[in-house]
Amino acid sequence: MRFLFTCVFILAAFGPQTAVALEDVLATSVHQISPPYPESCMPEAGEQISPQSVTISFDVTKNGEPRNVRAQSSTNSCFEEVSVAAVRAWEYSPRRVNGKRKAQESLEATFTYVLNKPTLTEVFDARPRVRVPPIYPRRCSVKEEDGDSVLVEFDVSPEGETENVRVIKSTNSCFEKASAEAVKEWSYSPKTIAGEPVARRGVQTTIRFLGGSWPMRDDIIRPTVQKRLARVQRQLSRNPNPEKAIAELAALEEKYGHNFTDAELNTFHFYRSYARMGVKDYAGALDDLRIVMKTNPPREYVEPAQESIYQLEKVIAAQAAEATRELQGAEAIPPAE
Repeated sequence: MRFLFTCVFILAAFGPQTAVALEDVLATSVHQISPPYPESCMPEAGEQISPQSVTISFDVTKNGEPRNVRAQSSTNSCFEEVSVAAVRAWEYSPRRVNGKRKAQESLEATFTYVLNKPTLTEVFDARPRVRVPPIYPRRCSVKEEDGDSVLVEFDVSPEGETENVRVIKSTNSCFEKASAEAVKEWSYSPKTIAGEPVARRGVQTTIRFLGGSWPMRDDIIRPTVQKRLARVQRQLSRNPNPEKAIAELAALEEKYGHNFTDAELNTFHFYRSYARMGVKDYAGALDDLRIVMKTNPPREYVEPAQESIYQLEKVIAAQAAEATRELQGAEAIPPAE
């Protein structure tokens, strides 16, 4: 059928668009010295010698200086003072967001002290892999010249996924839901201790909304959605498997459908229309293409999509006519005596 060839042409060129991500370069150490085994903590004669560890939490200012240095946990409090003093002497290249220096909060360092051996220092905190900005809610307006902000706290699992996302405070509650939804999509390289990934609790980030300069994001596709749409595209273009594509799209809709951008909605319904054609659900495919036409598709795809809609309408009308003829023919046959 001609409309199937038309849709194959569109599918080849209708790949997911690139999303705009925040440039966030985290603070990196430029001067870091491990503390020696403290004389005051030397074991007494006959005392059992075992490794001792101290975990230090601290922030880094936009000038690269450690601040709010405090012992978070330790196996022996005797080692805490020397550990805190060591971190206070460190120097950092500060965090940069879109090229601007920013403070960074809640870093951690773990010192492991073993008698007569160099102190092992590990600073492997959770680090972002994907951080995309939230969708700017259409109903919200910035109240102040400096914009509005939302402080979000969350945990990072050993697999690098954000969990237990919660809003701590905001200057405008209208932006809270959009901020939390964005953070749920972020992914991290997890924190590690002794080379093993562990959960990182209480990560905080501040998301700022500036009037007139925040992208509406109707024309982008988020990386997490993009990845799954690309998988659907492969399922439809290489050794087509429309049933599997429909199942994948259903899972995608369940997770992200409540806040699709226009570009995501457009691509989702286009792919589903093609998948539905593959299982001969022509009425469903027609519904999807009509939605595509309402979501401002790229100009070069309007005419092919309209042609597909026209062809689908003809097929559906022919099927309805055939069903009517079969029904009328069955009614014309007299019942057997």
